[in-house]
Amino acid sequence: MTSQRVHVIEQTDKSTIVQAQFPCAGCQQCVGKTKTLELKGAFNGEVELQLDLRDQWFALFNSLLLPLLLALLCAFIADLVHSGEMYGIISAICGFSIGVLLCRPLRAAALTAREVQKG
Repeated sequence: MTSQRVHVIEQTDKSTIVQAQFPCAGCQQCVGKTKTLELKGAFNGEVELQLDLRDQWFALFNSLLLPLLLALLCAFIADLVHSGEMYGIISAICGFSIGVLLCRPLRAAALTAREVQKG
């Protein structure tokens, strides 16, 4: 389970708006930028956002593995049909594109929030 602590910046009757810096290990372009997120429920002080391991695997599969597996599968099928190298490359690109189009976003309910007790 992955967790990230965020700070409450605004609270309404039915929701709480939190703000945090989410670290990015990728391109480093978003370092220092803050993100705001609206949570259902009332929270005070500091909130911990958690993402279950099953949901992390779901996000990994949909964002990386599905496009790569379809690219490899399409290239393998093109090789089985004995088409040329150019058709293998084109089919791999088509498979990757189809994999990207088939990706599903992670549902918002997967992100759970709990209030952090001080002390």
